[in-house]
Amino acid sequence: MGALEWKGTCVDTGAQYFTARDARFRRHVTSWIQEGIVSRWEATLASVDAPGEIRSVATSLDRYVGTPCMNRLAEHLSTGLNIRRKCEVSDIEKYDGTWRLVHTNKDPDETFDTVIIATPAKQAISLLPSGSEFVSVASGVRMLPCWALMAVFNKTVSLPYDGLFFNSTPLSWAARNNSKPARSTSEIWMLHAANDWTIDNMEADSDEIADTLLESFFHLTDVPRLHPRTVKTRLWPFAAASPALDEECLWSEKEGIGICGDWCANSRIEGAFLSGTAIAGRLLEKVGMQGSKH
Repeated sequence: MGALEWKGTCVDTGAQYFTARDARFRRHVTSWIQEGIVSRWEATLASVDAPGEIRSVATSLDRYVGTPCMNRLAEHLSTGLNIRRKCEVSDIEKYDGTWRLVHTNKDPDETFDTVIIATPAKQAISLLPSGSEFVSVASGVRMLPCWALMAVFNKTVSLPYDGLFFNSTPLSWAARNNSKPARSTSEIWMLHAANDWTIDNMEADSDEIADTLLESFFHLTDVPRLHPRTVKTRLWPFAAASPALDEECLWSEKEGIGICGDWCANSRIEGAFLSGTAIAGRLLEKVGMQGSKH
């Protein structure tokens, strides 16, 4: 749910919206709407099959965004938590019946009874002990990258749509950021490249990426090309799982290790949330059982 600021305007650079299919997640979404943390995005959507071939997409599925930015939801969920920033953990080691977190900086190493890893699969593998039962499980998950491009225009792009799904590379998605609730009126578009195309262009220069994606956007939509006043690119190396697990979370009470993330359930925000609540439930069960013994 990444975002950046451009001249006081919040731009969603990562996940563009989320849906709520699971009843457990929908209950939370309802409360977030009431609190003003998220809002429905009443977007006009379309699918681009070939240059100039655009068809409207009708769906009964509600789409939601954080307000005033997608990362607002993450900020809300982190309220009250003791979060240590810029404290990279390079390894976890068994130490006297506990887990010791080894830091790359000068912070002192710490020990804990249980460790929960909430990272992409590849990063989780690098932290797991070599003998962990989860190394082989996480190794079976391939994380796909995605190039993202923010383009700011002085004029309105003449498209009657707020979001576009592309069925031919290099693009996979484009969204008018200012069509979302609580955003500024600046004409800002967010373009996402297809995963396979990103893989083939991981090492490409950012200017080259921007030129290619913009050229494809205007060519495929068949609208007059505008020259953006500002462009910014960002590479998401772990944008989606292929395939995602069907586990919700990974938990070993014996090892005292748990893993959660969107790749444990699906690559959607809903999957990430349900994965986190699942691992929290396992941990609370463990704490409850330990408490009942005393």
